Amino acid sequence: MMKSLLSTSTSKKSDSSAIAGAGCLTVVVCRAKNLAAMDSNGKSDPFCKIECQNCPQVFQTHTQKKTLDPVWNESFPMYIGTLEASQTLTIRLFDRDLIGQDYLGKVSIPLSKLIHESGDSLEAWFPVEEEPTENFNKGTKLPGELLLKLHYPKTASLRGAVKRENPKKYYKIEKTLGQGAFGEVKRAVNRKTDRVCAVKILKKKKLEEQSKKLLEREIAIMSKLHHPNIVELIEAFDTPKNTYLILELVTGGELFDEIITRDKSYCEKDAADMVRQILLAISYMNSMGISHRDLKPENLLLDEEHNIKITDFGLSKDFTAEGQMATACGTATYVAPEVLLGSNYGVSCDVWSVGVITYILLSAHIPFDGDDEGQVFERILSGTYTFPSPIWDNVSSKAKDFVSKIFIVDPKVRMTAAECLDHPWLNMSGEKPSAPLNNNLLKHLGEWNTSQRDLRNREKATLEFSSASSEASDDVDWESRSTQTQGGV
Repeated sequence: MMKSLLSTSTSKKSDSSAIAGAGCLTVVVCRAKNLAAMDSNGKSDPFCKIECQNCPQVFQTHTQKKTLDPVWNESFPMYIGTLEASQTLTIRLFDRDLIGQDYLGKVSIPLSKLIHESGDSLEAWFPVEEEPTENFNKGTKLPGELLLKLHYPKTASLRGAVKRENPKKYYKIEKTLGQGAFGEVKRAVNRKTDRVCAVKILKKKKLEEQSKKLLEREIAIMSKLHHPNIVELIEAFDTPKNTYLILELVTGGELFDEIITRDKSYCEKDAADMVRQILLAISYMNSMGISHRDLKPENLLLDEEHNIKITDFGLSKDFTAEGQMATACGTATYVAPEVLLGSNYGVSCDVWSVGVITYILLSAHIPFDGDDEGQVFERILSGTYTFPSPIWDNVSSKAKDFVSKIFIVDPKVRMTAAECLDHPWLNMSGEKPSAPLNNNLLKHLGEWNTSQRDLRNREKATLEFSSASSEASDDVDWESRSTQTQGGV
């Protein structure tokens, strides 16, 4: 079923001037400090432009309002082909003004630094060069710095392959974390590094041939993804009886579980911060031509630091490899109109799903409900929804505008993930804290979450295992999930 893994190691430092790895350099622009203040009020509206040799695209972070120590935490995939010592990554910083922009300096990084790293990643503070000599900083200005994370999978072609050996040689497989229809998830510890992981064990005798092909595709897609808001596939193994996926262990539970058990008020800005994290990951995936196709609350997990992690890539597709899709798949409540129609569609279907999640986060109701499945589908296809009172009375006009610009039936007119990130609702860092949402929202959200969990238990589709069976013929059985679409939450 699986391709064999070539034996290559990155444990030793490389003395090569070029490495033919994944072809994709992931640049995470984390934060900056001590930037030049170009406004008379002593502040700045900073953003970055990122470019690299051999990559035709120029990427840009989103503006952080009025701060000299901005935090972006934005990830950008740059297709550079072979990693070469002669290549330079350049990041220019600007201050957005009412008219135009002021230059704040640049960071230049020779990629030879990454070549000679022992692993695939480099994280460091880099000095800002060419800073303006005239500024409005208070007191003595310290040198500006930019924190970056660079990742180039030097053996990524191997990451997508599967080792034909027993994982117990490399991992101590410990207690069971959960079970599903096709296998189980256990705790695992790397024998060499002591890194704690999760191992998803799939019993091959329970997988049909089509499901095995889907599993191969899931591995191939996850091996390309390296983002702080996506669960990482570390490696995979294949034995005569089982397939093992070694995954990043995420221990914070599901996103909605955290919301309903928090001991503090739940505000609109909390929802905006969550949606922003989801969209950062979706924008990253979509820029690589990859669509998740099954975004829903149970596929949004939290790590120990409460960062969102997207999981379950069983229905995902690489549009660059397979072209536009025409398969009706996903979960009915969250599916885009073009997917329901089975017409040719692209990565914009993920944005629609984010819109549904946003609507639920703000109201604890689903946007497209009905007395039966047919009525639900009709409302999705026509884009018919409302912002009923009193549920939406405390929700801002910016949030409603954000949702409205997603729930556009024509995917060509709908906002892209990148455009969503530029929407004013997701850029409220300089505004006053928003008031708590409807007092009963957390109660209703908890009731809805419980009903969804009961439904998943009845369908025996827990712990991501739906990815191995959801597309038995590359189609989805909407009927089995119809109860998710009926009525309000």
